[in-house]
Amino acid sequence: MPTSMIARGSTVQTPQNTPSGSYPGEHRCRNCGAFVTRDFVRVFGTNDDKVFGCFECMHATDVKRGGALHPK
Repeated sequence: MPTSMIARGSTVQTPQNTPSGSYPGEHRCRNCGAFVTRDFVRVFGTNDDKVFGCFECMHATDVKRGGALHPK
């Protein structure tokens, strides 16, 4: 049974069976949990839409050199 949370005065159902409470189609860094865009995942992520690092938890140089492709 989904839990609910209050957002701006209305009840919103939280997602089920999604990592770290994210919504389906919402991409998150698997290292720190920060939101990343679909384009970020497309450019820096794996072929199955996973990223293991982002600009919140890694230096930009490391991300650009492929650091977001593999878990730490």
